[in-house]
Amino acid sequence: MNGGVPTRRQLLAQQSKNGVGAVATLAQQAAKLFGRRGLIEQGGQGSRLFTQRVTLLVAARLAPLALVIGHRHLAEHARVHGTSVAVGSRQWGILTRMRVLAIAAHPDDELFGAGYLAKLVAEGNELHLLCTTRGEGGEVGEPPVGPKERLGEYREAEMRAAARALGARDVWFLDFVDPSMEIDGEARAIDASPEEFRAAVASHFDRLRPEVVVTHGSNGEYGHPQHVYTHQTVRSAVASLTPWQPSEFLTWCANTGTNAEDRLTNRDDPADFTLDISPWFHVKLATALAHRSQHAMFLRNSKAPDIASALRRVEAFRRWAFGP
Repeated sequence: MNGGVPTRRQLLAQQSKNGVGAVATLAQQAAKLFGRRGLIEQGGQGSRLFTQRVTLLVAARLAPLALVIGHRHLAEHARVHGTSVAVGSRQWGILTRMRVLAIAAHPDDELFGAGYLAKLVAEGNELHLLCTTRGEGGEVGEPPVGPKERLGEYREAEMRAAARALGARDVWFLDFVDPSMEIDGEARAIDASPEEFRAAVASHFDRLRPEVVVTHGSNGEYGHPQHVYTHQTVRSAVASLTPWQPSEFLTWCANTGTNAEDRLTNRDDPADFTLDISPWFHVKLATALAHRSQHAMFLRNSKAPDIASALRRVEAFRRWAFGP
């Protein structure tokens, strides 16, 4: 992991400075006002207990707002990535989670950032996955998982199994059809206008309101047209959101300067942070194993002896500014 990553204790301290303390104070002031009214009802020593109870009640109601404010400041000022972004409030006895949305062109593309996503889940964040297709144009596997005409059905089931392995809350699929491609054939993007594609993606932003969005890089990793189209569309959809926007927009397989020759690297995307995903590699492997129809392709493209060897143990991400 990069050396400038703050500790969890530092995150909590920074969060308190950037909004949580202010809202907690507001909650206490409101509670005291209610408490004074309670003096008439409770009287004497009972008024102190009443005030304390109301303080905790109001603080609990306002805590999620305070934590969201704090998270936004953490994202903007501390630039925390590769560390936990789910920060619980021990004082109030609650845990506020960041909602993360990973958008993949096809089932199995979440593997590009699966180590980081597994880390976020392990730290208490809420992960949602969105696939722009069901991958029905891909390979059926060796041996085949079933007839080609049912591949979308099989790959959807594989993606749901992968989501469970990754610890995702849910997985969603857009209704665009993945164009058919033979082995070593030419990959193609979906048959949808930019406006249609953007509207479909934006509907999930409206529904989920994620704090963090993660998707494909600008070069489409190894140049897949649907990866590129997904990056362009997600970026456009994020830029058009108003007044609400996610705190962070990240893309995987970024260029660290040392991995430029890796076939999966988005060479035009300089990395803002890297992560050694060894502690979460077992989750990434379990996620990959769920995509049984694609195992032969994984091994053929990577020239690796097994699935574990085909997976990267270091992941790099670019952080994008909000704009067209």
